[in-house]
Amino acid sequence: MIKKLTISFITLISISILISFIAFLVLRTGNIPTRAGTVDKSIPLGVLDAPVTVKRDRYGVPYIYAQSLADAIRAQGFVTAQDRLTQMLLTREAVNGRLAEWVGPPGEGNDISVRVLGIRQLAHRFATGLKSPSREMHEWYLEGVNAYIGTQEHEFPLAMRISGTSPAPYTLEDICAHYLLQAYDLTENWRSEWLAQRLVDQLGREKAAQISLVSVNPDDGSRWASDYALAPREPLLSMREPPQIEAAPVGGSNSWATSGRRSLRGAPILANDPHLDARRLPGIWYPLGLITPEWRAVGVAAAGWPGLAVGRSDSIAWGVTNSAADTADLFIERDDPEKDGHYLEGELSLPYEVVSETVRVRDPGSLDGIRERTFDVRRSRRGPVVSDTLIEDGHGRSLSLRWSVAENVGGQVGVDRLMLAKNVTEAGEAIRDIVSALNYNVADTGGNIAHFTSGYIPVRLRGDGAIPLPVTGGEDNWTGFVPFEKAPSSMNPQRGWVGNANHRTVSGRFDGIWSSYSAPSWRYRRILELLDNERVFSAEDHWSAITDTRNTLARDLVPLFLPALEAAPETREAAEMLGNWDYRDDAGKAAPALFQLMIRALVTRIFSDELDMLVHSYQGSPYFWQERVHSMLNSGKSDWFDDINTPHTEGMDDLIRSAALDAWRQLEMTLGGNPRDWRWGEISRLRISSPVPTGNRLLNRFLGGGDFPRTGSPETLWGSYGSPSYGAWGIDSLRFVADLGDPDKVLAVIPGGVSGRLFDPHLNDQLPLWLSGEINYWWFSDEAINANARKKVTLSP
Repeated sequence: MIKKLTISFITLISISILISFIAFLVLRTGNIPTRAGTVDKSIPLGVLDAPVTVKRDRYGVPYIYAQSLADAIRAQGFVTAQDRLTQMLLTREAVNGRLAEWVGPPGEGNDISVRVLGIRQLAHRFATGLKSPSREMHEWYLEGVNAYIGTQEHEFPLAMRISGTSPAPYTLEDICAHYLLQAYDLTENWRSEWLAQRLVDQLGREKAAQISLVSVNPDDGSRWASDYALAPREPLLSMREPPQIEAAPVGGSNSWATSGRRSLRGAPILANDPHLDARRLPGIWYPLGLITPEWRAVGVAAAGWPGLAVGRSDSIAWGVTNSAADTADLFIERDDPEKDGHYLEGELSLPYEVVSETVRVRDPGSLDGIRERTFDVRRSRRGPVVSDTLIEDGHGRSLSLRWSVAENVGGQVGVDRLMLAKNVTEAGEAIRDIVSALNYNVADTGGNIAHFTSGYIPVRLRGDGAIPLPVTGGEDNWTGFVPFEKAPSSMNPQRGWVGNANHRTVSGRFDGIWSSYSAPSWRYRRILELLDNERVFSAEDHWSAITDTRNTLARDLVPLFLPALEAAPETREAAEMLGNWDYRDDAGKAAPALFQLMIRALVTRIFSDELDMLVHSYQGSPYFWQERVHSMLNSGKSDWFDDINTPHTEGMDDLIRSAALDAWRQLEMTLGGNPRDWRWGEISRLRISSPVPTGNRLLNRFLGGGDFPRTGSPETLWGSYGSPSYGAWGIDSLRFVADLGDPDKVLAVIPGGVSGRLFDPHLNDQLPLWLSGEINYWWFSDEAINANARKKVTLSP
């Protein structure tokens, strides 16, 4: 009897496994679009003027062969929708402030920001004013996207087919809203202004200025820091505990180009690794090639944008980083005490413009499955009052946000035309029209290399953009914008390379205010070490640089730490671990974990006695404190080292030992008592999420995601931003190296894949390469594309 039951149980398990396997195969095959045709069959695409051929390599990267640029862009729209329709639709909901209707409470913050900023209204203005040639480029793309939406319902993503929903056509306003929200996400400095104001509230102007953000340009050694001159001189009396908000986001993008004399093949080489939050599969970027009889290019586009954002054509190669230029200011409005709903400019009382907004949030606990949140958005002449919704001011002030992008959306996009440039000069003219504040490095086949800076950076009448400015009168504090010709740029410098890493790029001779929120200089210092010589490089050398993990901040500070650590028995083990370190933040090493936790513990130790709870926001904003603390430690003395709450005087060595013990205890609690088992990659892991949000790790892995050891840090070129406590979030969303002397290929990889469809092999097939740092190729020449093509389909008019 027992034997029969055992056999029956095994049979039942076997049948269940078989059914599950068959179901998986059905799901997998049923959710993959048509990527290959037959001799007598093609995919109809009526918007085309002539047939288009799409060839795909082993990773599903499409190479689009068209007879005209118009058809190439139409086909780009079609195949992007084919691979990434769900992602595009979610993005559309996000940029229009409707994400929470799909994903619930996690999307609520996004929707509130979009409504407060007026992204939809700005997108309407942007789309209405778009002129040729940008308008035609976007119309071609929309024709391709909407042709897919309108004719290919039979191969929509499986969940969409099961639900029976049919998406509305994509619009020009949707694309423009996407551009605008991306530009806002790169506008980081205003959150730093808010932190600065809270420091002044807590400490008073003079003392807050002692710990203000310092930015450095290593090329000329110039430094900039605000003295908060226009802030109140005395601290305000707090009505309650200073509110805590999310720390200002930080980025880690790197880009450079070497001239032909510095390259093995004799032509310029460009490298780029833009860091963004690309943790959700399939990634932010969509890789593809575009080929016409007159022109070709390969690179990446955002899913929903025409053209290429980063890439290589037969004439140029280009890459991008956030310039961290200051394009937004907070203002402290003067509410009129005698007229409700009004504010004062001098003696003039003006009414706030008020718009009521309602965010709908998916909520199974609500009666209709939807919870509504209605709020008013007040606007002054400067912009929306963000202290009503986006930040919370403990003193009841009305803080408005003025953003230069909102005032300069115009007739061209710029990035759509960049790929068509024939040389760096033409590239500069396209970059001139880009409203976001970005660094562009460009190289051309004529041997030229150049750096340009896009965006509209205000020329300020008062203040330096580092702290909210009180509104006193009716004069416009922005008297204009820095001319494109005066923004940081360089062409064919004598040293044979250009590069940037979100650091301060203006020289000490710059007349005006450029940025109050540049990245610390550690990554750029590493680029200097690698490139500022007479070495000749291969494309593979550039790839090695992109994946370099040497931490120059640690190399500076650890020698300062060691004498203090070696002087006390309880910290000698920490001294040994750090002293034997090669300063590489590799996932399998213990020392990076100790250093990262120790430097944060040190910041807390230095400042917590006077910042109180505000120290968490300060420590969580490394852009704000890294250069400042580095200078303090190198000087060896600071009044800030002494804890005002103790009767004795503490010095730097005391703080170093205490911070090391704090970090050591945290590692013991997290990773166990044996230091030999500690790994940097375990203390702060990287979670790659499936396209379907889930909090279950096993389900996330089944759907394509996973948890992985973290490599690199905010201070390394192979970087990953985040914190040791909460994991990595800002990762290299693309690694890209283009050697203009190589006719066949570029070196490139993304942390995901081409497709956004569940169970599609191309959802995450590039992720293992990205995790390992291994070189991958995307193809450029006809010979290389044909040799590596795995599938081919014709799109027929």
